[in-house]
Amino acid sequence: MGPRYLRFLDAVERTGTIRAAGEVVGWSYRTCLNRIRAMEHALGAKVLTTTRGGRRGGSARLTPVARQLTRLFARWRRRALHSSEAAFRNALTR
Repeated sequence: MGPRYLRFLDAVERTGTIRAAGEVVGWSYRTCLNRIRAMEHALGAKVLTTTRGGRRGGSARLTPVARQLTRLFARWRRRALHSSEAAFRNALTR
């Protein structure tokens, strides 16, 4: 899991489709499917619930596991950036 995966999951949440989310992050549809499989394999759980396309088009939504993961990653990232900034400020004052 990294920032691009987080951006992709966020884009799925905002756009409602895998294809549109892929366009947001610059991934092909095939790459999106491969990344989804990789995430699910690593987590041992589904990250999206989907409906097939057709006349009305398909849709995708984050599972509760994926929502929890995105919140956890976002919190970790904020803390890591804060710690890094504090360490940099500390180094400047030496």
